[in-house]
Amino acid sequence: MTLRTRLFVIISLVVLIILAISVGIIVMVRKQKAAETATPTTEQTGTTDTGVLPAQITPKATTIPAGVTVKPASSEEALKNGAKQMAKIFTERYGTYSSDSNFANIKEVESIVTGGYWAELEKKIGVGKPAMFIGVTTVAVTSEVLTYENGSATVEVSALRTTTRGSETTDSNEKAKVGLTLSKGSWLVDSFEWVK
Repeated sequence: MTLRTRLFVIISLVVLIILAISVGIIVMVRKQKAAETATPTTEQTGTTDTGVLPAQITPKATTIPAGVTVKPASSEEALKNGAKQMAKIFTERYGTYSSDSNFANIKEVESIVTGGYWAELEKKIGVGKPAMFIGVTTVAVTSEVLTYENGSATVEVSALRTTTRGSETTDSNEKAKVGLTLSKGSWLVDSFEWVK
């Protein structure tokens, strides 16, 4: 065989092997998707961007491994989970800001706070812009219900905050205490403070 023929045979074999691997992967992925949709169950979710609506919980398909028993959440557990989620959402939105964003972090939380707390937050808009750039990114890591009774809850949120001042960046772990009130089936924030 000539060199040209050998090269053609080798390249053809490599292309065929790659094609066979690709077809095998596609078949495996399709089989896996078919197996996942064969045994759907429902999972309840209750958070939205504007709040937690326990009365309007929507089912979501998911797969539960064989032999695992799933206990449905009680209405109190669902409300507590909703309060924890809303506290995390508020902490991330309110705690993430930039000196160049024109107080967007405060404006973004208007729909998830009580009217009284909004009046308090609104007073902060336009006050005290720093001379140098400051940017803070907040990621809520955990949340824990401290108190829960009669449509109100206090949730402690642990957050990782990355602060940039000028060209310096620092990371810190901080905790926030978030007060919430249940209003028309939705949790609304009525107080917030960073705690040491």
